[in-house]
Amino acid sequence: MSAEADDAIDTLLRLSFDGSVEDGGFTDHVMRTLPRRRPQGAWFSFAGMIAGAVSCWLAMRSSPIVLAGWKNWVGGDSSVPLTPLLIVVLGLSVLGLIWAISESMGDDREMLT
Repeated sequence: MSAEADDAIDTLLRLSFDGSVEDGGFTDHVMRTLPRRRPQGAWFSFAGMIAGAVSCWLAMRSSPIVLAGWKNWVGGDSSVPLTPLLIVVLGLSVLGLIWAISESMGDDREMLT
């Protein structure tokens, strides 16, 4: 569902009901007995990035275009193999940035409700 549909449903429910439903304290009891939610540390993302980088390196280490592009990059030369390598690095950086921004916006939305 979209955010607009969620907001419309939330508004409709708030207009239809005057308050909480009497359940004899059942909801409060259940909420007290639920285990606390553990915050996920940054180590999980860091470990995933390291594992992804290592697996990518293992898969691509024998590719001649990657080796030539890497040598040219380190040497400061511009070449045909360097262009796709830089495009991939830039593209993955942008995708990671977009993912991080979308995740942070999702966390803010959950805190508002």
